[in-house]
Amino acid sequence: MRAIDIGIFPLTAKTARLDALQAFAVALRQTEHKVTWVEEPGYRGCDLAIIYGSPGVGVGKRRAARQAIISRHRGPLLIVETPLFGRKVPLIKHRRLPFLRAGSSETFDRFRVALNGCFWDNGIFCNEPTDARRWDRLRHELGLECRDYREEGDHILLVGQVPGDASLRGLDVVKWLESTVIDLSAWSDRRIVIRPHPLSGHAALSNLARSLRSRGMTNWEIRSGGILSEALRNAWATITYSSGAAIDSLLMGVPALSMCPASMAWSVSDHELGKIEQPTLFDRRPWLDRLAHSQWATAEIADGTVWERFRAKIADMI
Repeated sequence: MRAIDIGIFPLTAKTARLDALQAFAVALRQTEHKVTWVEEPGYRGCDLAIIYGSPGVGVGKRRAARQAIISRHRGPLLIVETPLFGRKVPLIKHRRLPFLRAGSSETFDRFRVALNGCFWDNGIFCNEPTDARRWDRLRHELGLECRDYREEGDHILLVGQVPGDASLRGLDVVKWLESTVIDLSAWSDRRIVIRPHPLSGHAALSNLARSLRSRGMTNWEIRSGGILSEALRNAWATITYSSGAAIDSLLMGVPALSMCPASMAWSVSDHELGKIEQPTLFDRRPWLDRLAHSQWATAEIADGTVWERFRAKIADMI
């Protein structure tokens, strides 16, 4: 691989996420390539750009920084994102007013890494070949368990997402929750538990509840607070648009339906509400092996392990 010009753009990341970009700088400065840590706003021309996160929609200085880079860069783009396993979300306690907007900070030391996208349908993860020992090690390190599929369940869990999240691709997630509750009534009599994201606004959720009641829909509830595993307990199936909650669901043995190919559970989930009473029980192990090779510890980025995975593909793309 010839020497290339690599730009790393720290203004795309929160301070708490800079570790991953700094780790790439450490690794790449041990190679023959030119590496520039771009402190100034805007885009600096380079062969390979490394950023944190996808642009999504809405406003914000980090989103604006990503959009400025993505719109101008013409070479491969290496994107660092939140991990698929090992996210530690603080417990959101039940409140007297459960629809109140709540802050939600996450901590992790592992990161998803992909080229030109970071979702199932647009990211190049360079996660082949796989080594089964990696999932086994990751499972041990993070205390994960892939349970047998459940044999019964009493409710359908309908999961919301952060409004404006990049994986929604412009979808109004609250309107999607509403239409899904309505459409599900044609396919199942099970109670629907709606789990909104903690960052969903109070007004939007109040409007959702009011609209469903006005349509005569009664077989549902909005359940805020608690941890995801509690909501999954005794669930028959989980429905997401593109949320990573589908991964948690499948690990707990609860079949998942995902409605957008951006979902990292797309290959092991159904995509039609008509499957809700007989969801497919996919073999999850090959998928877990691929996911395990799609996220990396900060130390693995810094020691060059991740670069070795992507180096040949990047050379082909330049």
